[in-house]
Amino acid sequence: LENHEIDLVLMPQKSVPEWMDWTAVFRSGFVVIARLGHPRLQQAGLVPGDTIPMDLFCDLGHVVFSPEGKLKAMGDAALARIGRERRVIMTMPVFGAICNTVADSDLVALLPEKLALKVAGRLSLGTYSAPVSIEPAQICMYWHKRNTGHPAHRWFRDMVVHALSPLDNHPKS
Repeated sequence: LENHEIDLVLMPQKSVPEWMDWTAVFRSGFVVIARLGHPRLQQAGLVPGDTIPMDLFCDLGHVVFSPEGKLKAMGDAALARIGRERRVIMTMPVFGAICNTVADSDLVALLPEKLALKVAGRLSLGTYSAPVSIEPAQICMYWHKRNTGHPAHRWFRDMVVHALSPLDNHPKS
């Protein structure tokens, strides 16, 4: 954004520099994705929709969504509150890459629920419940303030909000 290389970014709500503007787009809970036929999940007798037991969840190799390359995310904060941690194998900055990696490996990932459900059939993924409650994420759209009043950019942001609003599965009351 700062270098004029992209027009906007979608990511969980966070503090941003003064030169950025933002708006909330949707809130989403999380599910675990794993390839269908995942050997450790099958061995445990789990089928999509089941809750993964805590010890197995923590022992599985995880891919974490992190544009910054950080090894810890919201799922890790939830685990830390109960004195547990998961085995993070890699981070990726793009959800699509995470989905493809999980589909082609024995890794698992926490994904926004509606995104996971949308791609599960196409990529032969199963969705599972995590063994710990994870606070829904507020996904926001960020852009450089220089574009806030620009009519074409404003139209583009409106289109993105309209396209993504159906993903909101935790509307504010």
